Amino acid sequence: MPDTFSTCPDRVRLKLFQLKEIPPPAGMAHEVLRVLGDDQVGLEKVAALVEKSPELTLRILRCANSAYYGQQREITSIREAVIRVLGLTVTNGLIVALSLGKPFDLRRCACFPAQRHWFMAVMAAHISREFAQAVRSRQVDPATAFTGGLVHGLGVLALVHTFPQQMEGAFAEQSLTLEQQRMEAELGVGPSVVGGWLAKHWGLPEELVQVIIHQGEADYQGENLALVGCVTAAVQLAGDFYEGKRFPAGPVVLAQGLLEPEKIEAVVKKSFEKVDELKALALVLCGGGTT
Repeated sequence: MPDTFSTCPDRVRLKLFQLKEIPPPAGMAHEVLRVLGDDQVGLEKVAALVEKSPELTLRILRCANSAYYGQQREITSIREAVIRVLGLTVTNGLIVALSLGKPFDLRRCACFPAQRHWFMAVMAAHISREFAQAVRSRQVDPATAFTGGLVHGLGVLALVHTFPQQMEGAFAEQSLTLEQQRMEAELGVGPSVVGGWLAKHWGLPEELVQVIIHQGEADYQGENLALVGCVTAAVQLAGDFYEGKRFPAGPVVLAQGLLEPEKIEAVVKKSFEKVDELKALALVLCGGGTT
C-alpha cells in the first residue's frame, strides 16, 4: 500500500476499508486492462473484444454515431466504429471507463448527476489529450492522458455507491468546489483518495493510479508531473465549461511550465467549441441518448 494510503487517519482508512465490499470488475474489465497494457494490440483485436459484450457494443456504437463525430451515415458495425471513427486511443479509454463503472449501483443516490459525470469525463479526456500533444519539455503519452481524463472521477462513483446519503447532500451544493468541500467534510475523505485506492486495489496501471490520486493538486511535483498537470488543468477546464464559464484562467496557472500560453489558449478555444457536442455525447454514454 503506498504512503498516500498508509498514512491516512483512522477515520479515512475505515472509509477505504468499506470500499472492499465493492466487487472488482470481472471478466471483460480484466481483459480490457490486459489489452490496455499491451502495446502490440491493434484495432482489430480491440474491436473483437468489444463485440463480446452486447452492452458495450451498443454504447460504443452510440458514441460513434453521436454529433461529436459528425458521421454522414449511420455506423452499424463495431469494426467500422473502432477502425474508421473512434480509433485505438478513444476506444481503449471508453471500454476501460465503461467497464470500471459496472460494479457501482448509482441508483442508490437519486441526485447523482450522471450526465455531468460523463461530460466531465469526456471533456477532460479530450483536453488532456490535446495538452499532452502540446507539452514542450516532457513526453506525455496522449493515450494515457486521454484515459486519465476519462477515469479521473472513479472515486465519485465509489462514494455514490458506498455512501449514497452523504453524497446526496453534497450534490445539493451550488458549485463543484462546494460539492467537493462538503464530501470531504462529511466523509473525511475526498474522491481522489478513494478513487486512487480503488484503482490500486483493482490493478490499474500505476500512471493512472497517480493521475486519479493527484489530479487537482496544483503543487504536485512527483514523477508524473507532466501527465498529472495536463489532467488537472483539463478537469478544471471541464468543470468551468460545465458551469458556463467561457474562457477560464485557472488552467493557464495549473499548466504553467508545461505548455506555451498560446498552446493553452488554442486548446481552450477549440474545446469551448465542442461543449454542446460533448454534452450530447455524455448523454449517450450515461444511457440517455440514442443513435
